[in-house]
Amino acid sequence: MTNAVKKTCITTGLILLMFATVNVSAQNFMDHYLFGAVTIEEIAGSTNGIQACQDLAFNPLTPTTNELWVLNKGNVNSGGSIVTLYNPGKGNQTSLWRSDGNAWHFMSLPTALAFSPNGNFATSPGVFDANHNNTTFTGPSLWSSDSAIFANVSGGGGSHLDMLHQSPYSQGIESETANKFWVFDGYYNNIVQYDFVNDHGPGNANHLDGILRRYTEVVVAKDPSKLVPSHMRLDAAQKWLYIVDNGNQRVLRMDITSGTVGGNLASPYESFLNHKEVTGVTYEDVVTTGLNSPCGIDVLDDRMIVSDNDNGDILIYSLNTIPAMLMGIIQTGSAGVMGVAIGPDKRIWYVNYTLRKVFRLEPTITSIPEVEQGDFNVYPNPNNNNFTVEFTLPTYAETEIYITDITGRVTQNLSARAMDKGSHSINFSTSLPEGIYFINIKSANFLLTRKLVIL
Repeated sequence: MTNAVKKTCITTGLILLMFATVNVSAQNFMDHYLFGAVTIEEIAGSTNGIQACQDLAFNPLTPTTNELWVLNKGNVNSGGSIVTLYNPGKGNQTSLWRSDGNAWHFMSLPTALAFSPNGNFATSPGVFDANHNNTTFTGPSLWSSDSAIFANVSGGGGSHLDMLHQSPYSQGIESETANKFWVFDGYYNNIVQYDFVNDHGPGNANHLDGILRRYTEVVVAKDPSKLVPSHMRLDAAQKWLYIVDNGNQRVLRMDITSGTVGGNLASPYESFLNHKEVTGVTYEDVVTTGLNSPCGIDVLDDRMIVSDNDNGDILIYSLNTIPAMLMGIIQTGSAGVMGVAIGPDKRIWYVNYTLRKVFRLEPTITSIPEVEQGDFNVYPNPNNNNFTVEFTLPTYAETEIYITDITGRVTQNLSARAMDKGSHSINFSTSLPEGIYFINIKSANFLLTRKLVIL
């Protein structure tokens, strides 16, 4: 292990662009990033073994040391590597760099990693052929997070626990249950569920119990340059799989409980239990505008964050409406942001591929006044551009009332003035085209939003 790396404050007073939001009184911690400055803290860099970093994830079985695992891309000859940060961001932080002896095949130019509840993790390879001889023999690998096994077991198969080879150019991976994962297949352009079932043990090669389900209706596209991955995140409670679709500059989601299993599909080069198509799946667009080169994603209850590799922005969305509503943009100031994660501390952590560093974002606002959504009403709704807004302010404040469209763009400012604490009723007349909008009430430390339908 290396010595602890002192975290460094890169900037304060970070620019934060404010957009509409739904009621922040729900106290989702992501809303703290919508007020005041945000501090960027450098957590780890090259001295810790951080190289061309693609992704990061917290090991769920390490509550004491709070292990943060960072995935390096590596090169074709060496394969990828892992840096484990123990007690990340704390004064006693240490780090450990490791690479499996056969990473050139089993962790070939990896794009993402994901932990399953049992502590195993899987990686997705960003290559056409894991053997590098121009066949479509590539897919996700399963690994143990046990330090006595990962990168410590030698032999022909190294320390990997399992590997299935039906998804060249895998762009992202997410876990569902023990040894069951979702993969963004960048070659066949769809989403695939990989169930390793029982792993074959370190370095072995029995794949006969593998089960694949290919969702052919969910059409996605990789980054045309094959440089920026497409990460995914599962909302385990709601059963929605959120998918960054880099090639189409969007985010979509898929109901993992939907669909009908159909016939068998071909499985070149490999035999396992079965490989079947799934059709009739429920899926929908979540974000279709405002993303240049989306990559990383995470979800916390009704909030979603997405990183944009092109400009380094991290965008915060509300999932209370679909399409999702843009709430704010954290401008990190450096292009190259890839994987993002909401840590156990509820802070946003991310890697920058270009800078080869790991960062944490710290909001300066630690509490948000409670404002009841029931204290905010719009009527009639729908309406024909004439409506009344009733709301209650928790304190005297400089207050803005404005309308945004579903992308978060302000379409009309209605009022901006000092208002007394208590109840208010204001009549408005607008000239908006027919459609769905959001009317927002904002002060220095709270936001309220209601959907507004113009007929």
